[in-house]
Amino acid sequence: AIPSAQADLGITPENVQFDSRWKHIALAEEFASYGGLRRFPEGWTVATYPHLPSFIYGWAFLAPGVTLFDKVELAAHMEFTTFLGTLVATPAVVRLLVPRVRAHLSWVVRFCFPGFFLYDSSLSTGADHLGAFFVLPAFAMLVRFLRKLEWRYAVLMAIPLCGVGMTKYTCTTMTWPLFGAAVAVRGGWALWQKLRHKDLGALARNWFVGPATALVCLFAFTSVHWVKNWMWYGDPTYPTLYKHLALDPWTQDAAEMFEWGYKDFQFWRPDRNLKGVLESVGATFSFSFVPNDYRAYHGKV
Repeated sequence: AIPSAQADLGITPENVQFDSRWKHIALAEEFASYGGLRRFPEGWTVATYPHLPSFIYGWAFLAPGVTLFDKVELAAHMEFTTFLGTLVATPAVVRLLVPRVRAHLSWVVRFCFPGFFLYDSSLSTGADHLGAFFVLPAFAMLVRFLRKLEWRYAVLMAIPLCGVGMTKYTCTTMTWPLFGAAVAVRGGWALWQKLRHKDLGALARNWFVGPATALVCLFAFTSVHWVKNWMWYGDPTYPTLYKHLALDPWTQDAAEMFEWGYKDFQFWRPDRNLKGVLESVGATFSFSFVPNDYRAYHGKV
């Protein structure tokens, strides 16, 4: 139980979501207690995911002479401060896209999405808001990079994109493909114009160097994650490549649990046909307005 006097001082620890209790904050406490990262010989898959939030929350658990309440409160306020940073960055991105618009109140739009007030999207000392923090600066650099595909802006774009990638795999799958598609289309168009002998100046010269620089930077800046997994477990994205690599540890029971107890039980995908494509495209617009949950629980409500 939390004394009411303490709970009134700020964000209540009772708001910490379930995933944070057993994963994000738990790993932060584990790393702080151990004194660094370590290999989990039992092959705990959760510990092999990207965990930038746990590293950040680890600062809270390194605080000396304080109680567990203080550490959790500090971690919660780290997330809250990061969220405020996202709100502050919103007007800057709006001005970048529409220079003459009055954008100082555009951050209010963030609260128009009902998903923000739901369990997994609220401020609950999780990982989502830390991943979102990097999206706006990455997008701002994408806009600048697409102008001439200069390699220096490719580096500046890759840094916050790796912040997204080092936060959660789901954050990565929601952002990296869109950024990659934008760069591929721009580079392909520049190459096409070059082959047609159109004078595009620096853009035509950078059609390959710029995208290639971004790709190399993404692999290099995230190497702290995937190289660690490769060395410790035999799979850079442990355990997803178990069919192709020799993982350690790994058993047949683990494979069945991963396929049927994790992927099939928790995740869903549309049919691989035109209907599925249209459903996926539509979901990019409706996901914030149509509540969903795991189909094994209550599903759509």
